[in-house]
Amino acid sequence: DGQFCFHRGVDLGELRGVVDDALAGEATRGASTITMQTVKNLFLWSRPLGSVRKVVELPLAVYFDAVMSKRRIMEIYLNIAEWGPGIYGIEAAARHHFG
Repeated sequence: DGQFCFHRGVDLGELRGVVDDALAGEATRGASTITMQTVKNLFLWSRPLGSVRKVVELPLAVYFDAVMSKRRIMEIYLNIAEWGPGIYGIEAAARHHFG
């Protein structure tokens, strides 16, 4: 998420590019921002109902970005992200990989 410090929860340029690629029949890529991933991991289901979940995820990410600082969003993300099978949070990942 190279634009994390600059977007408001959703990178509209990246999202537009993904939609354009999909409409052109090209291979799709991810457009989830760190904020979107944080919202998904905190509040939403993990089943692959991608487009339905994205419709819910987008406004939640914008709201979350409006009420939380970028620093806090990053802190939450690092502490809840899955860093490997069954390894959640950066501390658990560090312990797993470095002892």
